[in-house]
Amino acid sequence: MASNVLMKKGITCILIIAMSFFAIYLTHYMQGFVTYVSIEKLTSPPPCYFNLTEEDISKYPIIGEIIEKIEKENITYFGKEVSSKEGIEIYEYMLERINETEENCGICFFYKDHYYRFRLGAT
Repeated sequence: MASNVLMKKGITCILIIAMSFFAIYLTHYMQGFVTYVSIEKLTSPPPCYFNLTEEDISKYPIIGEIIEKIEKENITYFGKEVSSKEGIEIYEYMLERINETEENCGICFFYKDHYYRFRLGAT
């Protein structure tokens, strides 16, 4: 039993390190790309998630704007263009929040009775 816990913690640490390297990659190589922050409303609970707070929304209002549009227009997905710097900053923050759960299964969150998935993309 203890070895399973240690193995799970070890895998979590490796995934956190890998995600950190990915964030560094984004910081250095995405400059000049068009960056999109997108949110998808999920139809069922994800395996892991964090609770998005009003404090999170006030820190990154674009997250609230996207959720509001999804709910107002009754759609399941919406993305918005942001600067590379802003996109990476939001991504790193959301990654930090999901890592608080000590699980790694995508950046999913719960907010006002619904589950959502956050994504960052670039073209």
